[in-house]
Amino acid sequence: CFGEHFSWLTCCSETFGPLGNPRCWSQGYDFSTCCKLAASNQHDAGIPYFFASNLRVELQPHGRNDSVELQLYQRSAIGQSASDLVRTHGSGWAAGLLWTGSYQLLRWYECLADLPRSMWLRRHYIEFGGGVGASSIAAAFNGAYVTLVDAFVTDELLDNLEVNLPSQVRERVKVCQMNWTQPLQENLAQLKTCLAERPPAQELKFDLIGCGTSIYSPSYMMPLIHAISKPRTRVFVAPSVSVQTFLDRWGRFASRYFQQMLVRDDMGLTEVHRSSWAPHCGDDCPFFE
Repeated sequence: CFGEHFSWLTCCSETFGPLGNPRCWSQGYDFSTCCKLAASNQHDAGIPYFFASNLRVELQPHGRNDSVELQLYQRSAIGQSASDLVRTHGSGWAAGLLWTGSYQLLRWYECLADLPRSMWLRRHYIEFGGGVGASSIAAAFNGAYVTLVDAFVTDELLDNLEVNLPSQVRERVKVCQMNWTQPLQENLAQLKTCLAERPPAQELKFDLIGCGTSIYSPSYMMPLIHAISKPRTRVFVAPSVSVQTFLDRWGRFASRYFQQMLVRDDMGLTEVHRSSWAPHCGDDCPFFE
């Protein structure tokens, strides 16, 4: 879409109005075609987009002939830096933005995470660090019962669930606000209380578990993930780091609690390894299962 003299920022910023910068469009290109994140383009290399209060994300749910265009609301940060956001929103500022890990999970889930559809339909999925809800929305479209956990549940997240999910799909999504950097029993108690408040009741075990770049504090996160797993639970992680960095940071925790770890090459699904916010990827940002 963009030549060497243009970029998403110079063409798609809301400062130019609803149709973007008119200087950018020629030869059949326009705002509708270019100013969205899609599997067919490389715009995700610019994630996170601080200046965009609304991101258009093209999603192709499995089994549908047509695509869905998600409208993902973010915390508007035009002209602000990360430090400005901290001052404005406090320590939870990051929850209001789409990050690389969540986008990678969305694209992986678009491919059913290399699983048969039967392993998503009516299965229980939980995601830690759901942010603005992108990957959890994809999991819901795959037919799962979704529990989205974040330390800071934002208005943007709740709006995204309402706007992008049909009512019968939205009914299968629960949202829990909890800080998982607590001792295991406290984490389990928090999660149990949250699930009990949102019918229908369910056991504290999940078939599928997801986590993007929020896989921090592994000494708390890994025991919790293990405690809510079944013997054959699949855990999907997109930490936006290289294999070596993952092993250095989380390898000993993963091997302590899980019998097998698979590294899934991104295979060109995304371009997040080129994002300035994913400096530890090297040439690729693989998935870990």
